Amino acid sequence: MNLIVSKHDLIVFDLDDTIYKEIDFLYSAFREIASVVRPSNTNASFEFMKHLYTERKDVFEGIIKAFAPKLTKNDLLKIYRNHWPDINLSPGVVDVLNALKIYDVPMSLLTNGRSLTQRNKIRSLGIDGYFQDIIISEEFGSEKPCKRNYQYFENKYTDKKKTYIGDNFSKDFSVPNMFGWNTIGLIDDGRNIHKQVFTLGCKSLPKVTIKSFADIRIQYV
Repeated sequence: MNLIVSKHDLIVFDLDDTIYKEIDFLYSAFREIASVVRPSNTNASFEFMKHLYTERKDVFEGIIKAFAPKLTKNDLLKIYRNHWPDINLSPGVVDVLNALKIYDVPMSLLTNGRSLTQRNKIRSLGIDGYFQDIIISEEFGSEKPCKRNYQYFENKYTDKKKTYIGDNFSKDFSVPNMFGWNTIGLIDDGRNIHKQVFTLGCKSLPKVTIKSFADIRIQYV
């Protein structure tokens, strides 16, 4: 698709399962936990956690019972949330970010989650310098799909035409659609943490869908 932009545009991005794959963060956390609970055989405990997750079982309960009876779920949750993640940008993302930066089109990030966790992701990906605004729900005091989160951009960028790029049909698009934004939905490639629901009605669906960021061609006017 051609994304036609100018100095009068603002592009707002979601983070998880849009800019990068959240499953990679999950596995990164599993590896960190594995190195703590069983440093003598990290790979085996990591694969054990992956198996529990695939079987939809309680991963923390299973790993504690098998290898770390002295630890609690809160101990593992702290590691999960606070570790420095080994994650990478999804294909095509850096090309889109760089093109928009070259054309001096303002960009912002809007994400639900805890401050430290989300900021560790953003810094690990090396993308914090691209965005004029980074709105994280824990810091902001409300989370998508709350109207307030999008109203921030309406109030700050009154003269901008806004585009929102995300993946979660349940949370991402209903409010920007209401505000008249252009909305672009990234289709699940089969690895998303939260599966997409297409039966929510047109008000919750993006106006355009893409398979990957490689489908986006930036056209400056």
